[in-house]
Amino acid sequence: MKLLSVILPVYNADKYVSEAINSVLEQSFSDFELIIINDGSIDNSRDIIKKFQDNRIIFIDQPNKGLIDTLNIGLSLSKGKYIARMDADDIAHPKRFEFQLKAFREDEHLVVCSGGIIAFSPDGYRKKRYYPLSDADMRNELLFNSSIVHPLAMFDGDIVRKNNIRFDRNYKFCEDYKFFYDLSKYGNIKNIPKFLLSYRMLPSSQTSIGSNNSIDRYNKISSIHRIILNDYNILLNESRSKLHYSLSLSSEIEKLQISNMLIDDLLNYSRFLVKAAKLNEKLVIISLEATIGEKFLKIIFFHIRRGQLKTLRKLFFHKFTLLAVFKRLIRILKYE
Repeated sequence: MKLLSVILPVYNADKYVSEAINSVLEQSFSDFELIIINDGSIDNSRDIIKKFQDNRIIFIDQPNKGLIDTLNIGLSLSKGKYIARMDADDIAHPKRFEFQLKAFREDEHLVVCSGGIIAFSPDGYRKKRYYPLSDADMRNELLFNSSIVHPLAMFDGDIVRKNNIRFDRNYKFCEDYKFFYDLSKYGNIKNIPKFLLSYRMLPSSQTSIGSNNSIDRYNKISSIHRIILNDYNILLNESRSKLHYSLSLSSEIEKLQISNMLIDDLLNYSRFLVKAAKLNEKLVIISLEATIGEKFLKIIFFHIRRGQLKTLRKLFFHKFTLLAVFKRLIRILKYE
């Protein structure tokens, strides 16, 4: 039995799938099975995949079922102690698996890890993304959004199988957020301070498609927020739920209609959240304050360019903002 199973769903990715597969097959760690599932592609993806002759590949060719069902089929087929995800349009660092498996060896309680990515697009855009590293920082980010990079995730397959953790159809386009939160209940989570994936940004990506229906997105993500916050005994009314959601995604922060009243509402909500978290003693408070501060930094970044300097002044030297600046600088310095 292989130590690692890699799940690679494919749908109409003939321009990129060969590069993605090669980046997996050429890994420095080689004891894995690569489960490639062609989910009813109508381009040349199937023919390209079939050209690969490697006994580590398990090729499944199926009618279109959608990403969530395809991922769950991959989970069912996986036999490795560990399971890694890979997308058909991304490129893995040559030592990705080696670094991630090392993290599992060093922490017997680790259940999932990912790392930093380099986002790029055909128009020349290229940007490093530095994700939270520690268990505490990642759990606080999970209050708002997933802190695990889905196509870079590696997780404990035994725990997934034992607890029947699956991707949920009810959370299409944010299924990874729910999945990784469910998994986080069973052990430690971390990100490795290395850029282990080149993440291709395309209009056809799940993230881009999922951003189109704002009401559906709000309902699904807010539902996950309530599940998570309820587990910490933090209960939100509808107005606080909307404020929480407005801080969860960069796209939502960018759309905020900045006013003195909104800034006051956000500051009041942040105080409420920290106070409520102190009561349950499950979250690291200084980490939560820095996580909220990162949301304040994004508000400043997006809206200072729109002539909102005077309105934003309450956020500039707020304790949470300054803490976020400090922690972010430390995080950047740790990345390689």
